[in-house]
Parts: sequence; structure tokens; C-alpha cells
Amino acid sequence: MPIMQIKLTEADYQSTVKTIGRMGKRAKEAAMKEIGATAEDMLADAQMRLRKNNSIAFSNLVNSGRIEKNEDGYTVSFLTSYAWAVEFGRKAGSIVTVEELLSWVKKKLRINNPKMQKTVAYFVSRAIFRFGTKAKPFFYPAYQSSIKGITERIAKAIEYTRIKRTK
Repeated sequence: MPIMQIKLTEADYQSTVKTIGRMGKRAKEAAMKEIGATAEDMLADAQMRLRKNNSIAFSNLVNSGRIEKNEDGYTVSFLTSYAWAVEFGRKAGSIVTVEELLSWVKKKLRINNPKMQKTVAYFVSRAIFRFGTKAKPFFYPAYQSSIKGITERIAKAIEYTRIKRTK
């Protein structure tokens, strides 16, 4: 399964980008710094949302969050193969292999016997196939809350840089 990621790039904020382009290198650095801070806020908020809901707060998922800096922005992602299934849920009829569930069964249900782990994982897999799983969004709501007002924050960062430069 693909990893879940959201890219925060300058292209997402075209009106701000045009202003940045006219202002030069310092303005671009200030804007990128603000976009980076937004990426950090988004990751922290998503991790907090995962921890709040104890039924899905599995350390592999929480700790798999990453921020990568690119030349044109930042990418916030969760690297576990099942992050999308938590975010969007699974429809009934979805097949989840026993192997995909083994680490969850071992860690979340604290079953140490390998034979028992496989048995429980099989029954969990059957339950998911029959009933699906409910979506428990953590990433998109974090994106929505972090992105609010980003244009104004970038503009303030640029203005601060401009004022600082003139002094």
C-alpha cells in the first residue's frame, strides 16, 4: 500500500508565491521557514489526534510520521502501510492478510504466542472482511487546522524580514 503524504509547496499558494518572487531571496527563505513550521504543526497535530483515540494509537503509526524538505516545499507523510486504512476506513469485503495484522495483534493485543497471534489475526481479518472498519481521520483534519491562515502567516514572516532588513 502507498504511504500517506501531503505536500506543502509554494505552488499551493500562488498569490503568495508571486509576491515572494518579486521580493527576493530573503522573502523566499522567510516563506519556506513558515511553510516548514506549518508542516511541523501538522505532524504534531496528527500525532496528537492519533494518541487521543486509544483504539488506534499504535506506536508504529504514531512514530512513522516524517517531514521531508524538498527544493519547492515540504512533504509530511506517515510511512506505515496501514495509515490510509485508519484515515479512510475499509469497506466490507476488503481483504487484509494475516501477515499484515500480526504486528498489530502482537503489540496491541499483547499476544506473545506465535500460533495464537496467527489465529487471532485470522479472525480479525475475517471481521474486517465482513464488516469493514470505521474511518478515524487524523491526517486530513490536522492538515485543515494547520493550513488555516497560512497566507497571512507567510505575509507576516515576509513583512518581518523586510522590516528587519531595513533597520
